[in-house]
Amino acid sequence: MIEEVNPNHVDLLGRELKVGMPVAVSAGTTGLKICTIKALTPKMVRVEPVKKQTNWRGAIKTYLEYGNQMVIIGGEDVLMYVLKHGS
Repeated sequence: MIEEVNPNHVDLLGRELKVGMPVAVSAGTTGLKICTIKALTPKMVRVEPVKKQTNWRGAIKTYLEYGNQMVIIGGEDVLMYVLKHGS
């Protein structure tokens, strides 16, 4: 049986998104966030920034973003960023 890729779970370049992948996500109109994928919903992708942010109760913030608003990233530069800012 052939497993189909959900068209909502592909990045800007058409690559399949999976939980745990590092991605670059647009942050408003002028920013960029380096995040990891935490969950896939039927339409959107839940991401958590590598630089952890908390709300007023201390819970870690996660965001729902569309797959076409992110790009899978990888390589030594991303590894160093995650090691420096991840917990």
